[in-house]
Amino acid sequence: MEGKRQGEFRPWRRFWARCLDLNIYMLLWFAFVLLVLHKNPAGGGGVKLVTDTIASLALMMVIEPLLLNRLGTTLGKAVFGIQIKQQDGKLYTFCQGFVRTWYVIKDGLGFSIPVYNLFKLFKSYQLCDNGCVMPWDSKSLYRIKDTRMFRWLIFVMMLVFLRFGPYALIEVAHIPPNRGSLTVSEFAENFNYLAAIYNMDGSSPKLGSDGMWMNVPQREKIHVDMLAGGVRPAFSYQVEDGYITGITFQVNAENQQGWMSYYNAQMMIAVLAYAGAQDGTGLRFGDRNLVSREISYSGFSDFHMLYGGVDIVCERTCQGYTLSNSRILIPDDEADETYYDLTFHMKKDVNANGISAVIYPEESEQR
Repeated sequence: MEGKRQGEFRPWRRFWARCLDLNIYMLLWFAFVLLVLHKNPAGGGGVKLVTDTIASLALMMVIEPLLLNRLGTTLGKAVFGIQIKQQDGKLYTFCQGFVRTWYVIKDGLGFSIPVYNLFKLFKSYQLCDNGCVMPWDSKSLYRIKDTRMFRWLIFVMMLVFLRFGPYALIEVAHIPPNRGSLTVSEFAENFNYLAAIYNMDGSSPKLGSDGMWMNVPQREKIHVDMLAGGVRPAFSYQVEDGYITGITFQVNAENQQGWMSYYNAQMMIAVLAYAGAQDGTGLRFGDRNLVSREISYSGFSDFHMLYGGVDIVCERTCQGYTLSNSRILIPDDEADETYYDLTFHMKKDVNANGISAVIYPEESEQR
C-alpha cells in the first residue's frame, strides 16, 4: 500500500502530460508507417487498432527511459514543468527508466486495454489526489517547477499540432519519390508507391521496372475488373531521349461476362504518379487533392484535365451495362450483347499550365 509523503501531487497536470506523451508516440508510429513502410495508416479496423496501440507502447518503452536518463523529463512532462529523478537527485539510468515505464503501462494505463485502462486511470487519479506515491514512483523524486499559465498555452498549441500533424504527414507522403522528367522505371516506382499509400495495392500485381504488370500473363485483350484483384489494362509509353512524354491504356471488351471496372482508381494513381511528379507540383498539396477528387468522383463520365504541364483525357463508351454507384458496370440481363471501350491518355503539353478539369456528364444511367 502506498504511503503519503511530501511532494507534488497534481493529478490533472500529470494526466494531461501523459496524454501528450501517448499522442506523440502514436504520431511517431504513424510517421514510421507512412514515410518508412509507405503504407496508409488509416483504417484497418480492430486488428489495426490493436497493432497501433502495441507499437506506440513499444515506442514508449524505448523513448521514455532514454529521455528520463538524458533529461529527467519527457516532452509532455516538460510542457508542465515536471521533472523526475532518483531520490538522491541523480538522473535515472536507462534500466531504471525502463522498469518505471513498464509499471506506468501496467498499473497506470492498464496496457491501454479499453474499459480496463479507464479503471486503472481512475485508481491512479484517486491515489495521486490523496497525496499517495504512485507504484512506479516509490524511488523517485518528483518535482513540478512552476504552475504558470503559459504552460497551458503551450499545451493547447501542442494539442493543435498533434491534431493536424497526421494530415501534414499524409500530404508529404503523397509526394511521389521521383520528380521531374520520368523514365519508365521511375514512373513504375511512383505508381507502386502511391498505390500503397492509397491502400490500393493489396494482392494486385505491381508495375515492374519496364512499366508492365508483374506476374501477369500477357493477353491480347485485358479487361478483367481490377477492383476484384484481376488483371489490369497494360500501360503503353511514349518515350523521347529516355523520358516519358505520354502514357496510354485502353480497354476494349465485347460480350464479356461479369462486372467491369470504371478504372478510375488506376487513372487517379497514374495521373498523380506522372503529372503529380512534374516540376512545380510537389508542394501544392491542394492541387493533388483536387485532381484525385475529380477523377475519383467522375463516375463513368469522360473528362479532360490539365495538371502539371500534362494534358489528360479519358473517353468511355459502353452498351448493355448498367452503371453502378459502386464504380462497376453490371451487365444487363436483357442485353443481347455488351460492349465496353475506354481510352485514357496523358501527354506533356507546354500549354497545360496550372490545373483545370472538365467533366462531361453521363448521358444516362444505362447505355
